[in-house]
Amino acid sequence: IDVTEKILVEEANKVITKVVPEDEGFKRVRISIDDVVPILADVDVRLPPVERFEEMPYYTPDGRIVMDTGYDRGTRTLLARADGIDIPAFAFDRNPSQDLVDEAVNELFGTLFVDFPFDDAVDTDTNGNGSRCHLLAMMLQPIVRLMINGPTPFYLVDKPSPGTGGSLIVKTGLTVSSGAEEISTETEKTGQTDEEWRKTITSSFIAGKKDIFLDNINHRV
Repeated sequence: IDVTEKILVEEANKVITKVVPEDEGFKRVRISIDDVVPILADVDVRLPPVERFEEMPYYTPDGRIVMDTGYDRGTRTLLARADGIDIPAFAFDRNPSQDLVDEAVNELFGTLFVDFPFDDAVDTDTNGNGSRCHLLAMMLQPIVRLMINGPTPFYLVDKPSPGTGGSLIVKTGLTVSSGAEEISTETEKTGQTDEEWRKTITSSFIAGKKDIFLDNINHRV
């Protein structure tokens, strides 16, 4: 069989995943002949496997902090720091002072999320602090995900009425933890069936989305 350029490109696309930057992180694109030729020119080329793409610093399973842009062989992760985000080194201090902790908490809940109506169960007197803890956990989870050997929880944000900020608080929290300028959402369509939901969620997995945000759900899925 004569190996034409078309055959070569098709075979390459079966075994190589190419990604390019886009607004929300990365997107998959097809391999072209221009990508294949340089690889064939060097018979000893060895492309390292990439399992994850990140835009924000993260922790490895052994607690190591990865902050530098580039490939981390231990986790097979490519870190491409999001543009315009400056993270001071003390943000990942293993032994932060109490003043730094207080400053961080105030920055989140005294400034960024100060206008959201946090509330817990009606029979508790926690002033919404339980809900704040869950929001903080949702934001930290992507950063420490590799340290968790097992499944992680879903997060449910409920609200008493439309317009109280349920969608905004999720998008804001995920923006902080992921560095993405925009958080993609899947909004329920009228009459959407379970099979359609499965396709929606599966397509998000295939696209490599780290976060799947299902918005405006008003019944059991």
